[in-house]
Amino acid sequence: MVTMDRIQTVTAVFSHKVVTSLLTLTVDGDGEGMVTSEPPGVICQRGTCMAEFSHETVVRLTAIPNSNNVFAGWRGACTGIGACLVTMDQIQLVTATFRQASGTTTVVLQDGLEGYAGTRDTYLYAFPGHDKINFGTRDFLQANVLQVGSRNQLTMLTKFAVFESEGGPIPDGTPIVSARLAVYKSSVYNYRYGAHRVLVPWEEAEATWLSIQPGRPWTEGGGLGRGTDIAVTADGEGEVGWAPGWVEIDVTAGV
Repeated sequence: MVTMDRIQTVTAVFSHKVVTSLLTLTVDGDGEGMVTSEPPGVICQRGTCMAEFSHETVVRLTAIPNSNNVFAGWRGACTGIGACLVTMDQIQLVTATFRQASGTTTVVLQDGLEGYAGTRDTYLYAFPGHDKINFGTRDFLQANVLQVGSRNQLTMLTKFAVFESEGGPIPDGTPIVSARLAVYKSSVYNYRYGAHRVLVPWEEAEATWLSIQPGRPWTEGGGLGRGTDIAVTADGEGEVGWAPGWVEIDVTAGV
């Protein structure tokens, strides 16, 4: 209340109320490991941990098993054993399970081997006119050195059906201890290849340099948008030298 018996000056101060949402993470199982978050806020090794994040923030949870232990999967707001991305638009509950490692089995996923037919791949070509063409029916892939703005740029996409629910041979929920991607390089160039997880769904018969599917463009041509089209950091890198040969890349970080 202001008494107007002379000239008065009034200043109103407003503060912005930060709206947050609560993330509750439970770590269980007979194994040991740790779950961390990006943005930072969660470092949880056992039991229930809680952290608040700004409303609508997308939180990435990463499960890191200890030696001789495996990550068995997510429950709650995330499922499976891959990346856990949680949008904090409400209270979110996530459970991470670790198991003690036991005997392991090696499974080779290669089309035509023991009836497997779960590989999907294509390459993307920046050259004008070809940038709208899908090459998913080709029986080879092409890629070259990243040259921003080059009309001759080539990138490639590949994915595998791993679990039974995807059409693969491995029972759902089976922990993956390690994974390697092998690609045969038929050229004589000594390129170094990086394997980045693709962050958006794509189909072998639809993807082109310009678009994921008709009417849905990549953030950056060739699916090169870091953090939007593909993961910012490669899950692994590999090279084989000048001569043709098999390039093997450890992609365990991405499974």
